[in-house]
Amino acid sequence: MFRTFLPSVSAVLVASALSGAFTALPAMAATDYPVFDRASVKATIQPDAIHVVARGEDSYTAIREKNLTYNVSVRLDMARGRLRNYTISPTGIAASAGNQGATFRARGLSEVRERHALKIQLRDSGDIRNHIIAQCNNLLAKGADESRRHETSVELPVTLSAVAGRRGEDGGRNRRVLEVTGSATARVICHPLRRARPAAVTEVFLDAPERVGKFCPQDVSLKTWVFSDKPGEFSFRVVREDGSASQPYKIVTERHDDGKVFAQARYTFTTKRPVDERFRVEVDGQQTSSSWLRVNVPCRRKPEQVAAFAVEDSTVKVKQSNSNSCPQTVVLTTRVRTNRPGKVKFRMEDDSGWTSDTFTARSVERPNGRFVAVHERKVYFKQTQRKRYRETSA
Repeated sequence: MFRTFLPSVSAVLVASALSGAFTALPAMAATDYPVFDRASVKATIQPDAIHVVARGEDSYTAIREKNLTYNVSVRLDMARGRLRNYTISPTGIAASAGNQGATFRARGLSEVRERHALKIQLRDSGDIRNHIIAQCNNLLAKGADESRRHETSVELPVTLSAVAGRRGEDGGRNRRVLEVTGSATARVICHPLRRARPAAVTEVFLDAPERVGKFCPQDVSLKTWVFSDKPGEFSFRVVREDGSASQPYKIVTERHDDGKVFAQARYTFTTKRPVDERFRVEVDGQQTSSSWLRVNVPCRRKPEQVAAFAVEDSTVKVKQSNSNSCPQTVVLTTRVRTNRPGKVKFRMEDDSGWTSDTFTARSVERPNGRFVAVHERKVYFKQTQRKRYRETSA
């Protein structure tokens, strides 16, 4: 369809035609204005196939090709007047030759038969790139198997805009513009979607506490560093060499300005007594863990927290041989539990009123955290006796 704007110096003639079609224009009544006879634009696309791939998990997002080349054929015929210039532009984008497309001079010509190669960069042509990618995503929306390769096509419009002029009877210069739209068909190959591989831990570090106090109880803080090959969420635990482990903690790695992907977190625990053991970090579901780190916290109780040394309870065990004959030696084992480390002084008594000399034993911390002093004494019996023994503090 053509629309004609009668006499005006700035009049514009606009026409639309499909690719390869010729447009015949009727003669103008106003002889002072140029008249286009025929105009057409055709195009092919190189490369002959455009490959669309997925960078994510659920949709197509990228094109392998960096550039597209429009091979454009232009035909222009003037019934009256002369051409000045014409512009070719892929519709909706700025071609590499200028913001409005590639413009070519044709001053004084009454006809043009030309071929042009118009190269565009897809990274600078968002609407064309998105239009091509949309063809593959449309296939997914219609139920196409995302694990298979698919082939489709896309129509890429191209616009020809020609400017012609003619000197009027009054000596003025009159101009007219004609626009023709064609299209190029490109083959599009949609490659199978590849599910994104989850992030993997590459390195794990555990740093020693920065400051250790003198007194217990105190908080001990260990800094954990987790590095991964790409951003992701992980769960880690701090494990002691005795096999016990902390509760799981979440950590999310991010890409930083230096290009490294990592995150850091702090694990804090409270100790009531000195610590001298090894720790390491293990990440759930990953083969990578940190090296063992020895943590030494030689703290002691504050003076005002130290209670007076006291005996909490005691037991006496008798060990004798299986023989019932005399003479024989009996071992008396005394265990005295105290509230803290220290020296214990005690005596042994029996139910006949006998009292031993004073014994001294050192109460030390046992694996269960209790403070116990142990003392053994051998008693020689020449004849059979029945006795009961007990410990008394000296």
